[in-house]
Amino acid sequence: MLKTPGLELSRLVWRTLTALPPYPDYLQATYQRNQSWGARYADSMLIYELRNAAWVPQGDGRFIRPAEASRGALPEGFPFDSGSKGLKAIQFGSEVERLSAQKREKEDVAKIAGFSDANALERAKRFAALPEEEQERFFAEREAAAKSAIPDRDPANPQRRARNVAEQAENAPDKESEIRNRSVSVGREDVKVEAEQYLRQHYRNEDGEMTCQICKGPLPFKLDDGREFFETVEFVPGLHKRHFQNYLALCPNHSAMYRHANGCKEVIRDMVENLTGNELEVILAQRDMTIYLSTVHVIDIKAVIAAKANLPAEVEDQDGE
Repeated sequence: MLKTPGLELSRLVWRTLTALPPYPDYLQATYQRNQSWGARYADSMLIYELRNAAWVPQGDGRFIRPAEASRGALPEGFPFDSGSKGLKAIQFGSEVERLSAQKREKEDVAKIAGFSDANALERAKRFAALPEEEQERFFAEREAAAKSAIPDRDPANPQRRARNVAEQAENAPDKESEIRNRSVSVGREDVKVEAEQYLRQHYRNEDGEMTCQICKGPLPFKLDDGREFFETVEFVPGLHKRHFQNYLALCPNHSAMYRHANGCKEVIRDMVENLTGNELEVILAQRDMTIYLSTVHVIDIKAVIAAKANLPAEVEDQDGE
């Protein structure tokens, strides 16, 4: 009957359990072989069955085990007496009380440690688990945001300043244009489109968010079509051919660092060839950082570099990326 409980059946079981007479004792089983042996006691089969079956209703329509149930969620028709031996025997609310005690203990620990509550302590633990580089970047961004803007200064004579600027505007040179020949790198954009698709497959976190290979965190913003924005940056310079595997997915900040403040640019190829694992240590903007490479990406880029050895030495790449 308890395998398919209903409200009326549960109410009948509840009222019967809470109204059992003290004698005979239906809550306890007694074992005694003969007069010379002392009696042994255990919970009765009735208590065992009621304790382990999901028959207690809650206000949301669920039927759960007595230990998981809450007094406040009982529907009407289930009188509650905290002194009931039957309810104590089936351990009514014990799991809820245990969790509540754990929560109280966490709150006490958090307050002793100087936090407002357990959630604040948990956030502090998560922050402490971040790499030191990310922690320092967080503080730097907070400090930069907290700095007040440069105070505005009113000009001594606004009218005269306006006249002077107007005169300068009238005498400003006209915009002119002329047609000039320039070199265009053939095929680069096509390869970068292929590289973007490749990178979007390999660099997503457990939540499906695209990540920067240096930040290791979600990218700062999305485009209007919902795709994460990242910059497709050439990885190993100096290769004679274009390879979509030879690109990195970086946020705008780390993209600029990698292209303009890369202390390892001259030796990056050797570093990749000797890489073991998934983290490539580099120096960007005079700071130690790491680039995360998926296992597939490591295999691919090493194969690309190895293939370069078979190309004629006189082939030159005029890309200039």
